[in-house]
Amino acid sequence: MSKILIIIPTLNENKNIDILVKKIISLKINLTILVIDDNSTDGTRKKIVTCCKKNKFFNYIFRS
Repeated sequence: MSKILIIIPTLNENKNIDILVKKIISLKINLTILVIDDNSTDGTRKKIVTCCKKNKFFNYIFRS
């Protein structure tokens, strides 16, 4: 079965990232999620790290 890569660019998406990730996970498909954060200042980074700890298919790249 093919694996789908979903790339999510973020910048200050603290209020939206949880909702988006839950909706993607609910699809029940073979996937990898890559979040690329552009130096958010609103707590988005912390939420992304938490998601990565809970889900092995979740990865991130942070711009410093």
